[in-house]
Amino acid sequence: MAPGDWGILRGMNIAVARLIAVALFALVGASAVWAQGETGDAPAPAAAAEGAPINAMCPVMPEEPVDPEFTEVYEGRVIGFCCRMCRGKFRKDPQAYLVNLTQLKDAGGEAETTPAAEAPAAPVEAEEEAAEPDAAPVVPAASGRERWVKWLGEFHMAATDLPIGLLLGGALAELLFMATRKERFRMAAGFCVCVGAIGAVAAAALGWMHGGWAVLGDDWVMAVHRWMGTVAALGAVVATAMLAKKQKPAGGEAGAAGAAASRRGYRLALFGTVALVMGAGFFGGAMVFGLDHYAW
Repeated sequence: MAPGDWGILRGMNIAVARLIAVALFALVGASAVWAQGETGDAPAPAAAAEGAPINAMCPVMPEEPVDPEFTEVYEGRVIGFCCRMCRGKFRKDPQAYLVNLTQLKDAGGEAETTPAAEAPAAPVEAEEEAAEPDAAPVVPAASGRERWVKWLGEFHMAATDLPIGLLLGGALAELLFMATRKERFRMAAGFCVCVGAIGAVAAAALGWMHGGWAVLGDDWVMAVHRWMGTVAALGAVVATAMLAKKQKPAGGEAGAAGAAASRRGYRLALFGTVALVMGAGFFGGAMVFGLDHYAW
């Protein structure tokens, strides 16, 4: 293949990558509007509870024991969870996991029905009113849109593996090119960055579907993870755009200076994106295993 053909092929691949990235970002916005169109503003979740949880095993992952650090008050009772992520899932859809609470047993083998705190006896009139069918809380069933968004969001964790590996590989290949000036490393870095950018945008979109559409939310660990991942996806797209600009032929001293600036911008975006990817990965692990999951 002639050198000119390689340039045409690189230009086509970069153009396709940029179009797909734009389409995926549009999908994120459309999905947010679509999901919020029926759900509206969700009520704020209850604050973390004080006191021992009523359950010994997590209602979201029943095979995992409860970590007292992650609790939630639900209908006057303290519910425990194994990790931050399970608590978030319960907050979004408690009805999906209540059945597990009725099946859990404590260490003594008795059903866990002890309330978080003893409340004073209610008057007879209040008990009769509570027994009325009309007084039961009505929990609306999830719409078709919500179910689709929730189902797609479950692929978020699996979708992160590809862009993480590709972006890290692209950064490594670029470092090798800087050290050896061998063309094969430059080509490998460009391929990894272009494909990794597409995967990063897709993973970020699925992450918003998985974690909900709150800008910050009440969980700072999830918020940091979410925004580091989102900015990393944007950084990967910027790196791809800078790579495309760097590949364009330029003549004269002005063209050489522009190419050098594009090269520096591309490397800054690439290495900055990799740093954000690593940070997002740390906080993603912290959501499951806690902030000390790398403690010695």
